[in-house]
Amino acid sequence: MIAIDDYAFAQDIPGALDNGRAWVSWLKDGHGVPLVKPLFNQQAAKETMKEEVAKVAARVQPGGRLWVVYIGHGAPSEAGDDGVLVGVDAQQTPSSLEARGLKRAELLAAAEAAMPSGTEVVLVQDACFSGKTSRGDLAPGMAPLKTVSARLGPKVTVLSAARSDEYAGPLSDGKRPAFSYLVLGALRGWGDRNGDGRVSAQEAVAYADDALVQTTTGRSQTPELSGPDVALGRSGKERAPDLTALAMAAVSAPVASVGSAGQVQVDLGGSATDFAALAAQAAAADAAAADASQKRAAAQAALDKERRKRLDGAAADVQAAAKRDFASISSLLSNPTENSRKVLEAWLSRYDKATVTIDGVTESVLIPEVARVQQAIGRIAVSSSPSGSASGEWTGRSGYGMVGIPAGSFLMGSPSSESGRDADETQHQVTLTRGFLMGKTEVTQGLWSSVMGSNPSAPDYKGVSLLGDSLPVQNVDWCDAVAFANKLSAKDGLRAAYTGVDQCKVSKGTSVAWDRSSDGYRLPTEAEWEYAARAGKTGPYAGGVSEDGACRIGNVGDASAKSKFSDWTTFSCNDGVVGLASVGRYAANPWGLHDMTGNVWEWCWDRYADYSGTSTDPVGPQSGSYRVDRGGSWSDDPRYARVAYRGRNTPDFRFSNLGLRLVRTNP
Repeated sequence: MIAIDDYAFAQDIPGALDNGRAWVSWLKDGHGVPLVKPLFNQQAAKETMKEEVAKVAARVQPGGRLWVVYIGHGAPSEAGDDGVLVGVDAQQTPSSLEARGLKRAELLAAAEAAMPSGTEVVLVQDACFSGKTSRGDLAPGMAPLKTVSARLGPKVTVLSAARSDEYAGPLSDGKRPAFSYLVLGALRGWGDRNGDGRVSAQEAVAYADDALVQTTTGRSQTPELSGPDVALGRSGKERAPDLTALAMAAVSAPVASVGSAGQVQVDLGGSATDFAALAAQAAAADAAAADASQKRAAAQAALDKERRKRLDGAAADVQAAAKRDFASISSLLSNPTENSRKVLEAWLSRYDKATVTIDGVTESVLIPEVARVQQAIGRIAVSSSPSGSASGEWTGRSGYGMVGIPAGSFLMGSPSSESGRDADETQHQVTLTRGFLMGKTEVTQGLWSSVMGSNPSAPDYKGVSLLGDSLPVQNVDWCDAVAFANKLSAKDGLRAAYTGVDQCKVSKGTSVAWDRSSDGYRLPTEAEWEYAARAGKTGPYAGGVSEDGACRIGNVGDASAKSKFSDWTTFSCNDGVVGLASVGRYAANPWGLHDMTGNVWEWCWDRYADYSGTSTDPVGPQSGSYRVDRGGSWSDDPRYARVAYRGRNTPDFRFSNLGLRLVRTNP
């Protein structure tokens, strides 16, 4: 690992040692290389580089691999037939650069002579061999590198920072050499383009190339791969940086350097002052600042346009593939059966959660055919439901409307990249083996009063009225919720789901048992709730919508609430309501459920505990002081309204934003 940022005579290279140390850490800790030899600054003279490369090469085991990473100056040889890795003590003349530098051919020959036969070599060279300066012209006395055939052994792979006629430079902020930084980032997880868990040499070079196109201006730097495209190692899980932010650093610098106005010295002590000159300086500074601002805006617009084009192109490719595969299964949709379920679910698992990612920006891909397949699966799930209706809906005698939710599997929890994520949201696979019916809306105050004889809801919150028959019931604790489920079951002629309800408050919920053979109303399990809220989607809010779409599908803490409660943290959108909204006011998710984001929190059956990993039909732990509630409310900000967020309270807790929604197990 050779890195030089402090040359004796040549220009220094800021950040070369930072990159070198990061490479050493990855090779040892991230990649498990048993022997790593760093040569930094004064250690990187010509003789030492050649000698130490040979020593390390001799330690490589048969079938192993030798890595050589060089971060420093490069130069063309005097004959123009090879690149020279410039040693730390080379002077800035063509003869000294070659005399005190190491030709690539010499380095590779020294390594191959010391290694066992058949050993792989990977050379990463973050250096410029064109002889050009950052301005693009040849340095004094430099001859351009000739285009010659690479003299590489059959197992030598070379990753080069630029073509032989290009200048290789730093990141847009000038703080680090670009190529070695980006290739290492690719290995850490930024460049695994096909998602196979490994990063190939071609993937690493391609990632660096794309990143340089987007983040550098004023130079053309095209990374190259020579030799076989080998797998460099397992991909890490590190999230890629925001390339747009890196690009903006390139056009932010001029603002800092515009100093004319700041340099104006106004002397009011009686000496003569040239106010015309001072005014001209101030005007020039203003013009320079305006020009820099325009350049920033133009660069941002160009980046956004290019990213948009690439995202749209990738999404179109996914949509075309989905359409082709949908044509093969479309005959199953007219009369779906259990025999066709697996085929439909296989198609859905491939395309329902489709995303495309460009430069760290991930977007869901809208597949129009998904809704038709989901509906077909839903019809299978509810074909034996009480109503037997084709739409999958069922309404009890009391008027409580429900919709069929199909059995299936999903990824429960949130990805590590999700904004506002908590540590207890670890993603894990969950399978629900049986479909169920779920209330299309939250239980209303009107329904509660008709069953229980009174309305427990809080009348207002700081002057905002919270009462109304069409509003969700609130201010109910967990014991109230299970008692209501049993009474509604009795009213609709169903068998109660719970026993021990009478002792619930005294026992703090421990007396309540769930009869899973019952066909009566009950609270959803935490897994059932999140599965139904997501409706096969992966976004942070119900039905997979993003933050800017939350006000379309739910009543959340929004701009209208902010106007009333100025100290609240809220969504930036406006759902048009301060306080509770009538159930069903907002758009349903793809499975026909309203208000799975916002309005009131909804009690679940489960006691709260950390997730236990992959599971089938989970119902929570057998003990614990807290019961789970989900979904956020009319007063909650983006963090708490996410479908993965796990609220929890004691069974006797009640508040003006806490209610319920009921489910039934499919008969």
